[in-house]
Amino acid sequence: MAGESFGRGSAFGHGIESTWGTAVSRSNWLQVFSCTLQERPEFAWIDHLSSGQADYSEDYQVRTGCSGDLELPFLYEGCGVVLAHAMGSTPGAASGGGPYVHTFNRGTSFPGLTVELVRGTSGKSEILTGVVFPSWELVFERGAVSRFRASLLGKFANAARSSAATPSYGGTVQSRAMLGHHVGSITWDGNQHTAQRISISVDNKLERMEDLGSLYTGQPGMGGFGEVLVRATISHRSETLYNAWRAGTEGDITFSVTSGALDLAVTARNARIRSAPADIRGAGLITEEIEFACKADASGSGSSDGALTFVLTNNQANYYTN
Repeated sequence: MAGESFGRGSAFGHGIESTWGTAVSRSNWLQVFSCTLQERPEFAWIDHLSSGQADYSEDYQVRTGCSGDLELPFLYEGCGVVLAHAMGSTPGAASGGGPYVHTFNRGTSFPGLTVELVRGTSGKSEILTGVVFPSWELVFERGAVSRFRASLLGKFANAARSSAATPSYGGTVQSRAMLGHHVGSITWDGNQHTAQRISISVDNKLERMEDLGSLYTGQPGMGGFGEVLVRATISHRSETLYNAWRAGTEGDITFSVTSGALDLAVTARNARIRSAPADIRGAGLITEEIEFACKADASGSGSSDGALTFVLTNNQANYYTN
């Protein structure tokens, strides 16, 4: 009997495809908390009435899906390819001469990644092509390593699972991770607030593109406008946020995550509070669970006018460095 497989040793390899859905080598590797990406054939019953059996007697394959979820530590260095593909826009050349400054803006370009998922101790990996990020979330919590969570959608598994590659990481999580105590105050409408948790959620509205003649999706496209939400858990200290919610106030959100020369500066534009409950449920601390909806500049046309911008400062001259 073959030995059981365990999750330890899993890894997320990825490379930027020049042609969507056509496999390329995996130039970048990241450590993972979890990943459920795999090919998923889908079947359905044929519900004709000409069978005399009590149960369905025939079925057919509807499609072959390729999907799953990903959760990995978010790092100052090594996450540039993932961030660019999640944002839908490739950064221009970095500024600075070391440290280097990389600017990630919102866009509508979602080229695929070839992903190699090393499957724990099994000695096997699966290579999947055309992988994009329909939706994702970046989470910062006190006392915790920051986490990038995403839904994944791809074309198909390029081949049967076979011998796993050896991951080549650019560094350790310990030396490159963004941590809770690196996160500064969140500023909105000119007022600073210290938070216990901040999350940025983006829905890219990427959908399967299905045509006759194939079980597989074509290159996914945006089925609607993207949505950017920022949520913050803030200790209740005043009525500022509640009053701003009632007044329909709008303003930009900014905050930074900093460790020495390493920095991630976040700008979420034209943010309006959608909800701000501050429920009293006991004798302890009252917190406000603020949800901001962010918008692109209505009169803007440039990439920097989108609802969200990340400015990442690190020691890598190119955003795509492992």
